[in-house]
Amino acid sequence: MYSKEEQLKWNKPKKVKKSKRITNDDELKYLNWAKQQMIPCFVCGSYDTQLHHIKERSSDVKNHYEIIPLCIQHHLGNEMSPHGTSRKFREMYPIAGQREYAKKLKEQYDKESR
Repeated sequence: MYSKEEQLKWNKPKKVKKSKRITNDDELKYLNWAKQQMIPCFVCGSYDTQLHHIKERSSDVKNHYEIIPLCIQHHLGNEMSPHGTSRKFREMYPIAGQREYAKKLKEQYDKESR
């Protein structure tokens, strides 16, 4: 006879790893360009920034053209950041506003890379 613990292990579905999307050359060029720019934080205007990929859900695939610059505090902090307090961050800075900012950044890149 098997214990309940052993029986539960049998019925547990195996986790399937998502394969990472391969970043193409154009996306890499854009990401490198964005990293080299002195773009202020979307929230506070600080110039010591990291790039944040805009996603509605954690399960969404990253779109490398939808990025905004965030300082370390606003990117990874606990008080107001998409990784620390995502719901609070989205209430304060809606996804639509983030996407509009990312769109302007991409347009700037397109102008400069012609």
